[in-house]
Amino acid sequence: MSDKTLEIVVKLTEPRANALAQLVKRFRYEDACRLSNAHDGGQERDDMFDAMTDLRVALHERGFAPR
Repeated sequence: MSDKTLEIVVKLTEPRANALAQLVKRFRYEDACRLSNAHDGGQERDDMFDAMTDLRVALHERGFAPR
């Protein structure tokens, strides 16, 4: 897998954007541990958690930042 940066465009309704913002707000490191490949030295776990952080920031920048 490469470290090439990708731009992914997703069109969401406002309720879905709000719901997604709630999901990424509640997603914790422990969730990434539980859901990722346990046999890759933690690479997928770290990538998963970092991607959720990136998504949280992108949603925040578009005005979807739940408390």
